[in-house]
Amino acid sequence: MMDVDSLVGKVFSGLSALVVQDVADSGGMVVITARTRDVAVPCPVCGTTTAKVHSYHRRTVKDVPVDGRQTAVQLRVRRLVCPALGCRRQTFREQVSGPLERHQRRTVRLVRQISHVAQELCGRATARLTNLLAVPVSRSTALRRLLCLPLPELKVPG
Repeated sequence: MMDVDSLVGKVFSGLSALVVQDVADSGGMVVITARTRDVAVPCPVCGTTTAKVHSYHRRTVKDVPVDGRQTAVQLRVRRLVCPALGCRRQTFREQVSGPLERHQRRTVRLVRQISHVAQELCGRATARLTNLLAVPVSRSTALRRLLCLPLPELKVPG
């Protein structure tokens, strides 16, 4: 028999850089409460590592659906204090590398799935299909994801 922690580790393996504290069923949505790991991180300006917490910040991002239901990750991120006296950045928010990119409201793996669907179907068809897959996106978002995809390398005949 599988224990709850290993089940959460398998189902939410894309969030392994985070500490999953709770998974709750909120009707048509699965809500994951998570936090960042308590490790020292470098200041983005001067590079001095610190673990001194100034405050906490809540961030909510969408993740891949579970059992046909939307998934939201409520993430607690630390605001840290830079210990370097001459640094112009006194406090900064830690960045979650891996599952999230800076300023994104969707996880990397959800963006990858939307991009793959948009690559095959394009605008309105992507919006219709992703709505059925419990990942509602607009046709504009689908086109934006399509434009972000890198172009394949073309060989120049010689």
